[in-house]
Amino acid sequence: MSMYVVKSPPRNSWPAPHGIAALLLAAALLAVGAGFAPHTDITVDGVAVAVPARSTLGSLRRAGIIDAAPGRLLAVDGTVLKIAGGQTPQMHRNGTLVAETQRVFGGDVIVTTGGVDRVEPSGLLREPIQFETRIEGKGPVMMLAQPGSVGVRQVTRGRVSGVRTEGRIILPASDMVVKRTVPRPSEKLVALTFDDGPRAGQTDKILDILHREGIHATFFMLGGSVKNAPSLAKRVADEGHLLGTHTLGHKLLTREVPAEVNHQITAGVGAVRSATGRQPVWFRPPYGAIDADVWKQTRALRLKVALWDIDTEDWKRPGADSIISSVEGNARAGSIILMHDGGPDRTQTVAALPVIIRNLKARGFVFVTLEELDAAR
Repeated sequence: MSMYVVKSPPRNSWPAPHGIAALLLAAALLAVGAGFAPHTDITVDGVAVAVPARSTLGSLRRAGIIDAAPGRLLAVDGTVLKIAGGQTPQMHRNGTLVAETQRVFGGDVIVTTGGVDRVEPSGLLREPIQFETRIEGKGPVMMLAQPGSVGVRQVTRGRVSGVRTEGRIILPASDMVVKRTVPRPSEKLVALTFDDGPRAGQTDKILDILHREGIHATFFMLGGSVKNAPSLAKRVADEGHLLGTHTLGHKLLTREVPAEVNHQITAGVGAVRSATGRQPVWFRPPYGAIDADVWKQTRALRLKVALWDIDTEDWKRPGADSIISSVEGNARAGSIILMHDGGPDRTQTVAALPVIIRNLKARGFVFVTLEELDAAR
Protein backbone atom coordinates (compact mmCIF):
# COMPACT_ATOMS: atom_id res chain seq x y z
CA MET A 1 0.00 0.00 0.00
CA SER A 2 1.53 3.37 -1.10
CA MET A 3 1.63 6.68 1.07
CA TYR A 4 1.91 10.58 -0.10
CA VAL A 5 3.22 13.21 2.26
CA VAL A 6 2.49 16.84 1.54
CA LYS A 7 5.20 19.09 2.88
CA SER A 8 4.71 22.71 3.78
CA PRO A 9 6.79 25.12 1.73
CA PRO A 10 9.71 26.84 3.41
CA ARG A 11 8.87 30.02 5.25
CA ASN A 12 10.92 32.21 2.95
CA SER A 13 9.56 30.68 -0.23
CA TRP A 14 7.14 32.68 -2.49
CA PRO A 15 3.52 31.58 -2.47
CA ALA A 16 1.87 30.31 -5.59
CA PRO A 17 0.42 32.93 -7.97
CA HIS A 18 -3.08 32.26 -6.76
CA GLY A 19 -1.76 32.92 -3.21
CA ILE A 20 -0.52 36.48 -4.20
CA ALA A 21 -3.96 37.40 -5.45
CA ALA A 22 -5.46 36.26 -2.17
CA LEU A 23 -3.01 38.39 -0.19
CA LEU A 24 -3.74 41.50 -2.28
CA LEU A 25 -7.46 40.99 -1.83
CA ALA A 26 -6.97 40.61 1.91
CA ALA A 27 -4.86 43.79 2.06
CA ALA A 28 -7.56 45.72 0.22
CA LEU A 29 -10.21 44.40 2.57
CA LEU A 30 -8.05 45.35 5.55
CA ALA A 31 -7.50 48.86 4.15
CA VAL A 32 -11.23 49.37 3.69
CA GLY A 33 -11.85 48.07 7.17
CA ALA A 34 -9.21 50.44 8.55
CA GLY A 35 -10.89 53.48 6.91
CA PHE A 36 -8.50 54.06 4.00
CA ALA A 37 -10.90 54.92 1.16
CA PRO A 38 -9.67 55.17 -2.40
CA HIS A 39 -8.87 58.63 -3.80
CA THR A 40 -10.44 60.65 -6.59
CA ASP A 41 -8.48 62.84 -8.97
CA ILE A 42 -9.93 66.32 -9.56
CA THR A 43 -8.68 69.78 -10.61
CA VAL A 44 -9.06 72.73 -8.20
CA ASP A 45 -8.39 76.20 -9.60
CA GLY A 46 -6.08 74.74 -12.25
CA VAL A 47 -4.17 72.38 -9.95
CA ALA A 48 -4.59 68.57 -10.14
CA VAL A 49 -5.15 67.01 -6.74
CA ALA A 50 -6.11 63.63 -5.36
CA VAL A 51 -8.82 63.82 -2.74
CA PRO A 52 -10.56 61.16 -0.68
CA ALA A 53 -13.53 59.64 -2.40
CA ARG A 54 -16.96 60.82 -1.33
CA SER A 55 -15.55 64.25 -0.40
CA THR A 56 -17.79 67.31 -0.55
CA LEU A 57 -16.74 70.78 -1.59
CA GLY A 58 -17.29 71.96 1.98
CA SER A 59 -15.07 69.26 3.49
CA LEU A 60 -12.34 70.11 0.99
CA ARG A 61 -12.58 73.80 1.90
CA ARG A 62 -12.38 73.04 5.61
CA ALA A 63 -9.36 70.79 4.97
CA GLY A 64 -7.62 73.61 3.13
CA ILE A 65 -7.61 71.85 -0.22
CA ILE A 66 -9.97 74.47 -1.58
CA ASP A 67 -8.59 77.89 -0.62
CA ALA A 68 -11.68 80.08 -0.83
CA ALA A 69 -12.53 81.96 2.38
CA PRO A 70 -15.91 83.45 3.18
CA GLY A 71 -16.25 87.23 3.16
CA ARG A 72 -15.97 89.32 6.33
CA LEU A 73 -18.61 91.36 8.12
CA LEU A 74 -17.42 94.96 8.22
CA ALA A 75 -18.52 97.88 10.36
CA VAL A 76 -19.54 101.11 8.62
CA ASP A 77 -16.04 102.49 9.24
CA GLY A 78 -14.35 99.48 7.60
CA THR A 79 -13.21 97.66 10.73
CA VAL A 80 -13.78 93.90 10.84
CA LEU A 81 -16.64 92.77 13.05
CA LYS A 82 -16.64 89.09 12.11
CA ILE A 83 -14.09 87.12 10.05
CA ALA A 84 -16.67 84.87 8.36
CA GLY A 85 -19.71 87.13 8.49
CA GLY A 86 -19.85 87.99 4.80
CA GLN A 87 -20.95 86.06 1.74
CA THR A 88 -19.97 82.39 1.39
CA PRO A 89 -17.41 81.42 -1.30
CA GLN A 90 -18.72 80.58 -4.77
CA MET A 91 -17.76 77.22 -6.24
CA HIS A 92 -18.31 76.09 -9.81
CA ARG A 93 -18.11 72.38 -10.64
CA ASN A 94 -17.62 71.76 -14.33
CA GLY A 95 -18.94 75.25 -15.08
CA THR A 96 -22.03 75.07 -12.88
CA LEU A 97 -22.47 76.98 -9.61
CA VAL A 98 -23.07 74.42 -6.83
CA ALA A 99 -23.45 74.39 -3.06
CA GLU A 100 -20.72 73.29 -0.63
CA THR A 101 -22.70 70.15 0.15
CA GLN A 102 -22.12 68.75 -3.34
CA ARG A 103 -19.83 65.71 -3.69
CA VAL A 104 -16.91 65.60 -6.08
CA PHE A 105 -16.22 62.87 -8.62
CA GLY A 106 -13.22 61.84 -10.61
CA GLY A 107 -12.35 64.30 -13.33
CA ASP A 108 -14.31 67.21 -11.84
CA VAL A 109 -12.96 70.68 -12.55
CA ILE A 110 -13.56 73.01 -9.61
CA VAL A 111 -13.21 76.80 -9.94
CA THR A 112 -13.63 78.86 -6.75
CA THR A 113 -14.13 82.52 -5.88
CA GLY A 114 -13.67 83.91 -2.33
CA GLY A 115 -16.73 85.30 -0.53
CA VAL A 116 -17.43 89.02 -0.82
CA ASP A 117 -17.19 91.19 2.31
CA ARG A 118 -20.48 92.51 3.66
CA VAL A 119 -21.02 95.85 5.44
CA GLU A 120 -23.27 95.79 8.47
CA PRO A 121 -26.76 97.25 8.11
CA SER A 122 -26.91 100.94 9.02
CA GLY A 123 -29.18 103.92 9.42
CA LEU A 124 -28.88 107.67 8.82
CA LEU A 125 -28.99 110.11 11.71
CA ARG A 126 -28.80 113.88 12.04
CA GLU A 127 -26.49 115.16 14.76
CA PRO A 128 -25.67 118.70 15.91
CA ILE A 129 -22.37 120.38 15.14
CA GLN A 130 -21.39 122.51 18.13
CA PHE A 131 -20.05 125.94 17.32
CA GLU A 132 -16.67 127.22 18.48
CA THR A 133 -16.11 130.38 20.51
CA ARG A 134 -13.45 132.85 19.42
CA ILE A 135 -12.20 135.61 21.69
CA GLU A 136 -10.64 138.49 19.78
CA GLY A 137 -8.98 141.73 20.79
CA LYS A 138 -7.19 142.92 23.92
CA GLY A 139 -9.57 145.26 25.72
CA PRO A 140 -10.73 144.85 29.35
CA VAL A 141 -14.45 144.53 28.61
CA MET A 142 -15.87 141.58 26.72
CA MET A 143 -18.86 141.89 24.43
CA LEU A 144 -20.69 139.44 22.21
CA ALA A 145 -20.01 140.41 18.62
CA GLN A 146 -21.61 137.43 16.92
CA PRO A 147 -23.83 134.76 18.46
CA GLY A 148 -22.95 131.19 17.59
CA SER A 149 -25.33 128.81 15.90
CA VAL A 150 -25.41 125.01 15.94
CA GLY A 151 -24.97 123.17 12.64
CA VAL A 152 -26.33 119.84 11.47
CA ARG A 153 -24.41 116.84 10.14
CA GLN A 154 -25.83 113.66 8.65
CA VAL A 155 -24.05 110.59 10.00
CA THR A 156 -24.25 106.85 9.36
CA ARG A 157 -24.59 104.56 12.38
CA GLY A 158 -23.99 100.81 12.20
CA ARG A 159 -26.81 98.77 13.66
CA VAL A 160 -24.48 95.98 14.77
CA SER A 161 -21.45 97.94 16.00
CA GLY A 162 -23.07 101.27 16.88
CA VAL A 163 -20.13 102.98 15.15
CA ARG A 164 -20.81 106.43 13.69
CA THR A 165 -19.17 107.81 10.59
CA GLU A 166 -19.23 111.45 9.63
CA GLY A 167 -21.35 112.19 6.63
CA ARG A 168 -22.15 115.35 4.79
CA ILE A 169 -22.78 118.65 6.53
CA ILE A 170 -26.36 119.74 6.00
CA LEU A 171 -26.01 123.05 7.84
CA PRO A 172 -22.59 124.41 8.89
CA ALA A 173 -22.09 125.76 12.40
CA SER A 174 -21.42 129.46 12.88
CA ASP A 175 -18.78 130.49 15.43
CA MET A 176 -19.53 132.72 18.38
CA VAL A 177 -17.25 135.77 18.34
CA VAL A 178 -16.42 137.64 21.53
CA LYS A 179 -14.70 141.01 21.29
CA ARG A 180 -12.46 142.36 24.01
CA THR A 181 -13.12 146.07 23.77
CA VAL A 182 -11.81 149.28 25.31
CA PRO A 183 -14.43 151.67 26.73
CA ARG A 184 -14.13 155.04 25.04
CA PRO A 185 -16.45 157.45 26.78
CA SER A 186 -16.66 161.02 25.58
CA GLU A 187 -15.93 162.21 29.12
CA LYS A 188 -13.01 161.43 31.40
CA LEU A 189 -14.67 158.53 33.17
CA VAL A 190 -12.75 155.91 35.18
CA ALA A 191 -13.91 152.91 37.21
CA LEU A 192 -12.45 151.75 40.51
CA THR A 193 -12.79 147.99 41.05
CA PHE A 194 -11.95 145.90 44.11
CA ASP A 195 -11.37 142.12 44.15
CA ASP A 196 -11.41 139.24 46.66
CA GLY A 197 -13.49 140.85 49.43
CA PRO A 198 -15.29 141.54 51.53
CA ARG A 199 -12.94 141.40 54.50
CA ALA A 200 -13.50 143.04 57.87
CA GLY A 201 -10.97 145.73 58.74
CA GLN A 202 -10.29 146.41 55.05
CA THR A 203 -13.50 146.61 53.02
CA ASP A 204 -15.16 148.77 55.67
CA LYS A 205 -12.27 151.25 55.59
CA ILE A 206 -12.45 151.43 51.78
CA LEU A 207 -16.21 151.99 52.00
CA ASP A 208 -15.63 154.85 54.43
CA ILE A 209 -13.24 156.52 51.97
CA LEU A 210 -15.60 156.09 49.02
CA HIS A 211 -18.50 157.49 51.06
CA ARG A 212 -16.44 160.47 52.14
CA GLU A 213 -15.39 161.18 48.55
CA GLY A 214 -18.92 160.67 47.24
CA ILE A 215 -18.09 158.08 44.61
CA HIS A 216 -19.20 154.55 43.76
CA ALA A 217 -17.02 151.61 42.80
CA THR A 218 -17.45 148.00 41.64
CA PHE A 219 -16.72 145.10 44.01
CA PHE A 220 -15.92 141.66 42.60
CA MET A 221 -16.61 139.48 45.63
CA LEU A 222 -15.45 135.96 46.35
CA GLY A 223 -18.24 133.64 47.46
CA GLY A 224 -16.11 132.33 50.31
CA SER A 225 -15.37 135.86 51.55
CA VAL A 226 -19.04 136.79 51.37
CA LYS A 227 -19.97 133.78 53.51
CA ASN A 228 -17.42 134.92 56.12
CA ALA A 229 -18.67 138.54 56.17
CA PRO A 230 -22.26 138.66 54.86
CA SER A 231 -23.15 141.88 56.70
CA LEU A 232 -20.19 143.65 55.12
CA ALA A 233 -21.27 142.44 51.67
CA LYS A 234 -24.72 143.86 52.35
CA ARG A 235 -23.22 147.19 53.33
CA VAL A 236 -21.47 147.34 49.94
CA ALA A 237 -24.82 146.86 48.23
CA ASP A 238 -26.74 149.20 50.53
CA GLU A 239 -24.30 152.04 49.88
CA GLY A 240 -24.96 151.87 46.13
CA HIS A 241 -21.86 150.17 44.86
CA LEU A 242 -22.01 147.76 41.93
CA LEU A 243 -21.85 144.09 42.85
CA GLY A 244 -19.78 141.63 40.84
CA THR A 245 -18.72 138.02 41.35
CA HIS A 246 -15.17 136.70 41.40
CA THR A 247 -16.19 133.01 41.71
CA LEU A 248 -16.51 130.97 44.88
CA GLY A 249 -12.89 130.14 45.66
CA HIS A 250 -10.56 131.99 43.26
CA LYS A 251 -9.62 128.93 41.22
CA LEU A 252 -7.82 129.23 37.90
CA LEU A 253 -10.84 128.40 35.75
CA THR A 254 -8.94 127.68 32.55
CA ARG A 255 -7.50 124.58 34.24
CA GLU A 256 -10.83 123.28 35.52
CA VAL A 257 -13.36 121.00 33.86
CA PRO A 258 -16.61 122.66 32.69
CA ALA A 259 -18.60 121.27 35.62
CA GLU A 260 -16.23 122.86 38.14
CA VAL A 261 -16.17 126.14 36.20
CA ASN A 262 -19.95 126.22 36.35
CA HIS A 263 -19.92 125.42 40.08
CA GLN A 264 -17.38 128.13 40.89
CA ILE A 265 -19.28 130.82 39.03
CA THR A 266 -22.77 129.74 40.05
CA ALA A 267 -21.87 129.36 43.72
CA GLY A 268 -20.14 132.75 43.69
CA VAL A 269 -23.25 134.40 42.28
CA GLY A 270 -25.45 132.59 44.79
CA ALA A 271 -23.37 133.71 47.78
CA VAL A 272 -23.60 137.38 46.77
CA ARG A 273 -27.32 137.15 46.10
CA SER A 274 -27.96 135.39 49.40
CA ALA A 275 -26.08 138.02 51.45
CA THR A 276 -27.24 141.15 49.64
CA GLY A 277 -30.57 140.26 48.05
CA ARG A 278 -29.19 141.43 44.71
CA GLN A 279 -28.16 139.49 41.63
CA PRO A 280 -24.64 140.35 40.44
CA VAL A 281 -24.44 140.86 36.69
CA TRP A 282 -20.70 141.45 36.29
CA PHE A 283 -18.02 138.78 36.47
CA ARG A 284 -14.25 138.94 36.71
CA PRO A 285 -12.37 135.63 36.28
CA PRO A 286 -9.59 135.00 38.81
CA TYR A 287 -6.18 136.01 37.44
CA GLY A 288 -8.01 137.40 34.41
CA ALA A 289 -7.85 133.93 32.88
CA ILE A 290 -10.63 133.28 30.43
CA ASP A 291 -11.09 130.97 27.47
CA ALA A 292 -13.97 129.77 25.32
CA ASP A 293 -15.26 127.33 27.96
CA VAL A 294 -15.28 129.96 30.70
CA TRP A 295 -17.01 132.41 28.39
CA LYS A 296 -19.72 129.88 27.59
CA GLN A 297 -20.46 129.43 31.30
CA THR A 298 -20.66 133.15 31.96
CA ARG A 299 -22.80 133.59 28.88
CA ALA A 300 -25.19 130.88 30.08
CA LEU A 301 -25.56 132.77 33.39
CA ARG A 302 -25.99 136.10 31.56
CA LEU A 303 -22.99 137.69 33.20
CA LYS A 304 -20.97 140.55 31.75
CA VAL A 305 -17.20 140.05 31.83
CA ALA A 306 -14.70 142.73 32.77
CA LEU A 307 -10.95 142.60 33.29
CA TRP A 308 -8.84 145.76 33.77
CA ASP A 309 -6.32 147.94 32.02
CA ILE A 310 -4.56 149.40 35.10
CA ASP A 311 -3.19 146.83 37.54
CA THR A 312 -1.96 148.53 40.73
CA GLU A 313 -0.39 145.23 41.85
CA ASP A 314 -1.36 146.22 45.39
CA TRP A 315 -1.51 142.53 46.25
CA LYS A 316 2.30 142.58 46.13
CA ARG A 317 2.31 145.36 48.75
CA PRO A 318 4.84 147.47 46.80
CA GLY A 319 4.18 150.54 48.95
CA ALA A 320 1.45 153.19 48.80
CA ASP A 321 3.54 155.48 46.57
CA SER A 322 4.00 152.74 43.97
CA ILE A 323 0.26 152.03 43.95
CA ILE A 324 -0.50 155.74 43.48
CA SER A 325 2.08 156.04 40.68
CA SER A 326 0.73 153.04 38.76
CA VAL A 327 -2.67 154.74 38.49
CA GLU A 328 -1.65 158.33 37.87
CA GLY A 329 0.83 157.39 35.18
CA ASN A 330 -1.68 155.31 33.16
CA ALA A 331 -5.12 156.79 33.77
CA ARG A 332 -7.15 157.81 30.73
CA ALA A 333 -10.79 158.09 29.82
CA GLY A 334 -12.34 154.62 30.12
CA SER A 335 -9.71 153.14 32.46
CA ILE A 336 -10.65 150.23 34.71
CA ILE A 337 -8.45 150.25 37.82
CA LEU A 338 -7.76 146.98 39.66
CA MET A 339 -7.29 147.06 43.44
CA HIS A 340 -8.01 144.59 46.27
CA ASP A 341 -10.10 144.82 49.43
CA GLY A 342 -9.78 141.09 50.20
CA GLY A 343 -6.71 139.08 51.05
CA PRO A 344 -4.15 139.80 53.76
CA ASP A 345 -3.04 143.27 54.87
CA ARG A 346 -4.40 145.91 52.48
CA THR A 347 -3.02 148.77 54.58
CA GLN A 348 -1.14 150.17 51.59
CA THR A 349 -4.27 150.06 49.43
CA VAL A 350 -6.28 151.91 52.06
CA ALA A 351 -3.53 154.52 52.35
CA ALA A 352 -3.19 155.02 48.58
CA LEU A 353 -6.89 155.15 47.72
CA PRO A 354 -7.79 158.70 48.92
CA VAL A 355 -4.70 160.13 47.24
CA ILE A 356 -5.59 158.44 43.92
CA ILE A 357 -9.14 159.75 44.10
CA ARG A 358 -8.16 163.34 44.91
CA ASN A 359 -5.40 163.50 42.28
CA LEU A 360 -7.57 162.11 39.47
CA LYS A 361 -10.45 164.39 40.41
CA ALA A 362 -8.05 167.32 40.19
CA ARG A 363 -7.27 166.23 36.61
CA GLY A 364 -10.94 166.22 35.68
CA PHE A 365 -11.66 162.49 36.01
CA VAL A 366 -15.06 161.28 37.18
CA PHE A 367 -15.37 157.97 39.06
CA VAL A 368 -18.19 155.67 37.95
CA THR A 369 -19.21 152.03 38.26
CA LEU A 370 -18.53 149.54 35.48
CA GLU A 371 -22.19 149.63 34.51
CA GLU A 372 -22.04 153.40 34.05
CA LEU A 373 -18.75 153.16 32.18
CA ASP A 374 -20.13 150.50 29.85
CA ALA A 375 -23.25 152.57 29.16
CA ALA A 376 -21.16 155.64 28.24
CA ARG A 377 -19.16 154.00 25.46
